[in-house]
Parts: sequence; structure tokens; C-alpha cells
Amino acid sequence: MSDLRMLTAHCGGRREGEDAAPVWTPDKDTKRCMLCPSKFTLTNRRHHCRKCGKCVCGKCSSYRKRLAFLKEEKPVRVCRVCYEELMFQEVHGTDGSARTADAADAAADDGD
Repeated sequence: MSDLRMLTAHCGGRREGEDAAPVWTPDKDTKRCMLCPSKFTLTNRRHHCRKCGKCVCGKCSSYRKRLAFLKEEKPVRVCRVCYEELMFQEVHGTDGSARTADAADAAADDGD
């Protein structure tokens, strides 16, 4: 399975640009971070990734990205895996919103 497909599977198949927020994993269902073996305590608190809804520790959710479905300019908390997926999409234009100069040039040439 490709890296992007594995990342997308982790995030429930959601892509940036979808208009639906994820369903959050209930706090009571998790005793440990869903990305690392870290156990939740009074000082190691649960956080929810705003992209996939998973319960993760502070270290695994220290990333911030703007999510289109939130319609906000402010970056929000996302987990490490979703951050990597979003960065991959940003760099490679796989979310459909970013086009490279070569793709734009090819589209312009097709019209001739």
C-alpha cells in the first residue's frame, strides 16, 4: 500500500477540502494515545485531532494546519499523521486544489 493510501486510511479517508468534520473518538474509549504508547494521565492529557478525530497525546498533536472544512484562517490542532498527509498533499497537489506550473502549461497547450 502506498504511503499516501496508508495515511488516508488512518484519517478515515478524509481529504482536505471535504465539508464534513470528523467524528471524534470519545475520551472514555481511550486510555492511551492512538499514535504512540503514551498513557493518558492528569499531566499527559488527551487532545483530539481536528482532521481525523483520534485521541492523541500532546506530543503527537503538536502540529497545526488550516482545514478547509472549518472555514477559518487560523490553523488548528492536527495529529502527526494527518499533518504529514496534509503536507504531502500541499507539496504534491494531490488534494485537487494545487496545480503545478507544468500542469497549468499542459492544460493551456491542450486548448490550441
